[in-house]
Amino acid sequence: MARRAYRDRADYIGFGPLYHTSTKQTVASPRGLAMLPQVLEAVSIPVVVLGGISLDNIEDVVAAGADHVAVCSCIVAADDVQRAAATLKERMEKARARRRAM
Repeated sequence: MARRAYRDRADYIGFGPLYHTSTKQTVASPRGLAMLPQVLEAVSIPVVVLGGISLDNIEDVVAAGADHVAVCSCIVAADDVQRAAATLKERMEKARARRRAM
C-alpha cells in the first residue's frame, strides 16, 4: 500500500496503528515495529507513524527509523500537557542522536 500511495503521488504516508490505541476505533491490528523499516525504505516521502505511541515507547519507535509521529493520548491525557510534550520531544531527540551515531 505504501508503494501505491507513493506512485499515486501522496505527500506522506500514515503507518499504523503501531500499537493498540484507544483514541479511535479501528479494525486494523497493531502493526508493531517489524514492518516499519521496510515501509521507510520503500518510499522517499515522509512516513508518519501513529497509534499507541507513548513516552514509554517513543525511543523504540525512533530507533526503528521513525522521524515523524502523530500522538494524542500521551499528551492530552497527561496531567501536565506541556511537560508531556517537552518530554516526548526530548526523548525523540535523544533517540535520533543515538540512531545517527550508529
